[in-house]
Amino acid sequence: MLSTSQLEVLYNKYYILLIKFATKYTRSAEIAADIVPEVFIRAYEKLKDKEGDEKSWLIHTTANMCVDYFRKSGKIKKAERIVCNEFTEEMKLHFIESEVEQALICNINNLPGQCKKIFLLYWGGASTEYICSSMGISIQNALNQKTRAIKLIKQSIAKYYI
Repeated sequence: MLSTSQLEVLYNKYYILLIKFATKYTRSAEIAADIVPEVFIRAYEKLKDKEGDEKSWLIHTTANMCVDYFRKSGKIKKAERIVCNEFTEEMKLHFIESEVEQALICNINNLPGQCKKIFLLYWGGASTEYICSSMGISIQNALNQKTRAIKLIKQSIAKYYI
């Protein structure tokens, strides 16, 4: 059994990822919001204190609980049941997308102050002129900060690209 502090670490690290995964799997944010807390309850009860592949266990448990939901609700027939131990290519793709999106958001949040502000403005569709006038900076400074942000983000998520 995990300690509550170990469970809290897992929760903080994987909650968003599991919610996104379950939402894509079930195509319902409400169902995902019901399933994922149950996954963490199972993790608390079944995972051991030792370090291991918690992420894989959490993903497989989430997938299993999604299928269980559909079975119990009668929304899938016996012949249509998904074998959870063998992820389909679509499920793998959704998982990877969720993981990359989570890493991207985390890395944007970790950008240095002004660099982050400028990048978020660009990402939101603001023009260079608007950014410069609203922040009181030169065009070159804005472009440099945008370039710096993109470079830092690319470096931090490079492991997701083959």
